Amino acid sequence: MSAHLRWNNYKSNMNIDIMSKSIRCMIIMLVLLLCPAVIKSQTVVFSKFKMEPSFAGKSLSIKFSCNTEKTIKYITVYFVVLNGVGDEVPDIKNISELNLKYTSPIVGKKKYKTSYHVLIMQPLPLTAKPKRIEIEYIDDSVEDENIEINDSNLKTYFPNWKFEDKW
Repeated sequence: MSAHLRWNNYKSNMNIDIMSKSIRCMIIMLVLLLCPAVIKSQTVVFSKFKMEPSFAGKSLSIKFSCNTEKTIKYITVYFVVLNGVGDEVPDIKNISELNLKYTSPIVGKKKYKTSYHVLIMQPLPLTAKPKRIEIEYIDDSVEDENIEINDSNLKTYFPNWKFEDKW
């Protein structure tokens, strides 16, 4: 077989390979467009979850958006407060895991904000680290959600969360 024939054969195999990759990409894009259930969006996403100074202690200031069409009765976020070196700091009642419960009705496709006063008497920067989210729907036919927050999904539900270690 001459070099010219081998080169033409190589070019034709390369073109087939490129075409098959393009077809695979188009099929994947088509499936994603036609099947929105394949991509599950989070029910709630917190754009702000931050400890701030307040009149006596600290306040947890939050903002979140509700990304569901269903009406939510309660959203409860369980969290711990961390000091600048990552140790848990209990409140004045010596409770480490605290919770903030946002009450009904929480309707879809809207943004919400609230704050929660925490009696922790420390002048140092503190960080509230979310541990779990519980979502209870008004409609009993919809299954409630209990989402454990870990390193793999922290930025999914709390995209702007960061550990405050400033001294």
